[in-house]
Amino acid sequence: MSLNQQPFETMYVFPELPTYRGHTHYFAGGENFVKTERLMYIIISQEKEKQAITIILNHPGVTKQELAGKLRISLTACNWHLRRFLDDGMIMIVFDGVHNKYRLTNEAETACKKIIPNRTTTAGSDNPASGQ
Repeated sequence: MSLNQQPFETMYVFPELPTYRGHTHYFAGGENFVKTERLMYIIISQEKEKQAITIILNHPGVTKQELAGKLRISLTACNWHLRRFLDDGMIMIVFDGVHNKYRLTNEAETACKKIIPNRTTTAGSDNPASGQ
């Protein structure tokens, strides 16, 4: 190797690819997403997670029991989804003295509204858009 040649690894810096729970995810070039937006895109790529996030967005303060009923899943499965959302910083718990109620964090709500433009038509919503 001559003095003017450098190893490939030092000539080009590879961008860090976003990984989520052990899987690499790719985003369209030229799009500048903040971390919360990238994470929201990854989460809503799965239908059940998209339904859960949309319900929490449309019904801030939903309880675990209400969410499980709307999603038609068991409380155990609902708890699994909620724990992952909490670990990712997408939702927060608001305790009203009797129940834990769930809502999106401000950052997640902003990202979700940007990513899911017509959120009332998404499955799991009680209020489908009617063109009014």
